[in-house]
Amino acid sequence: MNVTEQGFARNGETEIYYEVFDHRGVELKGTVLFVNGLGSQMINFRVDWLRKFAQAGFRCIRMDNRDVGLSSKTRGNPPIFRSALERMLCTDKPAVNSAYELTDMAQDCLVVLDETATKRAHIWGVSMGGMIAQTFAAIYPDRTETLTSVMSTTGNPLVGQPTSVALEALSRNAAGETREEITSELVHASELYSGDLFDSISARIIIEEAYDRCYCPDGMAFQMAAIASSGDRTEMLKAIIAPTFVIHGSKDPLINWDGGEATVEAIPKSTFVLYEHMGHDLPIQLWDAYLENFLDLVKVNP
Repeated sequence: MNVTEQGFARNGETEIYYEVFDHRGVELKGTVLFVNGLGSQMINFRVDWLRKFAQAGFRCIRMDNRDVGLSSKTRGNPPIFRSALERMLCTDKPAVNSAYELTDMAQDCLVVLDETATKRAHIWGVSMGGMIAQTFAAIYPDRTETLTSVMSTTGNPLVGQPTSVALEALSRNAAGETREEITSELVHASELYSGDLFDSISARIIIEEAYDRCYCPDGMAFQMAAIASSGDRTEMLKAIIAPTFVIHGSKDPLINWDGGEATVEAIPKSTFVLYEHMGHDLPIQLWDAYLENFLDLVKVNP
């Protein structure tokens, strides 16, 4: 498997970095666009992960959302992260100023598809990436083959609430000053969010790689404000016509699995699967199961 294309797609003044992978000698069955979560870079979708999809016949695109990785960073002072988080969890809290919303981030996905000459794609989103993927499927149905929404929610503050421990860890973010302090704090938070299959060695490798590639804590505040300002998307989700798989972990402390349940209740042609040992993570032990879920979904929409 090789990187066959890489570059930037432009959405107005915002540039979105992307990479395209495929597996030579395998009949191409379609394209999958992978969209990551809050503060996470595209490298969280590991090459070994992409290889599984490529070997199954799918061209794979991964991208850095705006305000992370190699993509554009929003100018100006960021919102107060805690205020944006509180607004997302409770609409009675004061509104926050946001430089953009989830619809803008969905448009970022669109320009990546345009730049890579992709007419239609399977959209696979994790956490905030699931929210972006949902939004994309709702407003760009002609560009969506299927939707997979993983450990995500609808924006309804009555569902998908974090535990108090996870909320405190997310609010604290990484308070250290040195590379070691910050990455160790992030590894600890990752363990809190994860289920029974957490791998501290793999987590540290990814977190340190991400730190060295681009550490931009302000980006999380801008992204959280985008989620908060986008509000409850339940009515929007009812318009999704693409076959949809909703995946969640029963031990997710960051977005309770009832957020996934509400998502599948809102999307007409959707299926829900709840993994017992999964938290707010994508443990390697479940990669084959996720791929099987995806291939089952593709059979519905050949």
